[in-house]
Amino acid sequence: MRCFIVLAILFCTQTIGAQQQKLSVYFRFNSASLDSSERKKIDSILYLNKTGMNTVDIFGYCDAIGNNTYNDSLAWERVNAVLQYFGTTTIAKGQVGKAEAYGKRKPANSNLTEEERLRNRRVDIFITNDPQASTATAQTPAVPQQPSLEKRVSDSSLKAGDNLVLKNLNFIGGRHMLVRESIPAAYELLEVMKKFSTLEIEIQGHICCAFGISDGLDIDTQTNNLSENRARSIYEFLVRNGIAASRLSYRGFGSSKPMYYPERTIAQMDANRRVEIKIIRK
Repeated sequence: MRCFIVLAILFCTQTIGAQQQKLSVYFRFNSASLDSSERKKIDSILYLNKTGMNTVDIFGYCDAIGNNTYNDSLAWERVNAVLQYFGTTTIAKGQVGKAEAYGKRKPANSNLTEEERLRNRRVDIFITNDPQASTATAQTPAVPQQPSLEKRVSDSSLKAGDNLVLKNLNFIGGRHMLVRESIPAAYELLEVMKKFSTLEIEIQGHICCAFGISDGLDIDTQTNNLSENRARSIYEFLVRNGIAASRLSYRGFGSSKPMYYPERTIAQMDANRRVEIKIIRK
């Protein structure tokens, strides 16, 4: 069976130059779940490259149905599905290079037929091989443990009207798309909303680096409501994953409520570029 899959994958991958291969995995409409056939494709290309693999770059896309905010979020979920599947394999975390989502931007075709739309509902995986690359991985410094969101929400002192900063939920500068490292934090919020079935929240978006104006320019939509779009992207992510819209609302505050002012470091800019939740009902 393994031989058959390995032979099949040779026809599914594309060599980019001498050192790089490309694999595309496809998704059903409005879904970020990897079908078994697509998981097998990933298994096979990893098997073929089990020695000498240097980096893996991942790029997510959607078809043209829906708005940019929705599709950007869905494309990130597709990227995350591949990243999570990599986590069940022998691929090292340090081997993942770029992980980006383009939503319905950069379509592979005109999106006129269902077959064309299917080809746009995909994640492209680029594997770069370097037989001389060291297999040693860098040691990650220990990070102090923060209380989980679940523990913070379950704290009896938390009441309606209180705000919680969502730790590690940060965005790419000028865009309403989460940085790759923040995707697990979005899923943590989703699990908390599922567990605390009476919890109602307002999702509040904030930006950095733009004091004195009402809101920032969203590069993706070319509208001056960046903080609102950031909050809405989390709102749509939760609704798409089964949380009732009646339990959620969202609002953008621009740069009117900075955690740091003036911003003197990159870390302070990242902290101001954030999402908080306000407890409406617990």
